[in-house]
Amino acid sequence: MRADPISRPNEPFPAWLHNDCVIDPSEDPGHEQEWKKARQIEDPNEFHVDFLLLTGRGILVVDLRDVQGNIFGGDQMAEWTVFDGPRRFTFTNPQSSLYDRIAAVRAVAGEVPVEGRIVFTRRGRFPKGLPKWTLMVDSLRAEFPAAEHYSGTDNRFTEQWQKLKSAVTPSYMAHMR
Repeated sequence: MRADPISRPNEPFPAWLHNDCVIDPSEDPGHEQEWKKARQIEDPNEFHVDFLLLTGRGILVVDLRDVQGNIFGGDQMAEWTVFDGPRRFTFTNPQSSLYDRIAAVRAVAGEVPVEGRIVFTRRGRFPKGLPKWTLMVDSLRAEFPAAEHYSGTDNRFTEQWQKLKSAVTPSYMAHMR
């Protein structure tokens, strides 16, 4: 059985989180009812994206991870491991999910360049280096300056950005941020 950084036994979690938790509900004791609800609300035409940002380079899909401890992960690893003091747990390599989210956004965004990054908060560290498409939150602004910081930005992405915004529905948890 593996521990999960997002949910804990006997504590409720939003139904959509099952995709980022464990693959097998038997590995997530205490959440059997949530798994049943999650399966009931799944829609193959919907997907979850943490954040979409309009940058000077196009649209950025951000998969935000708040994981505390030393994180060991790589492009070819199915599971990434976290050591936080005496605690050790694994989570599924988030890169393939990011690729799916990028593809879904590209399908709506049209000709605008779409990139994606898995962004970790300051609570996590990668002692062996960052895997591909992974950033620490403090590096985000330097790598992807906001569109308005570009001199001469000619609103080349505005029309597609508006189209994308009209195609998405904010999370019911958006008010909690």
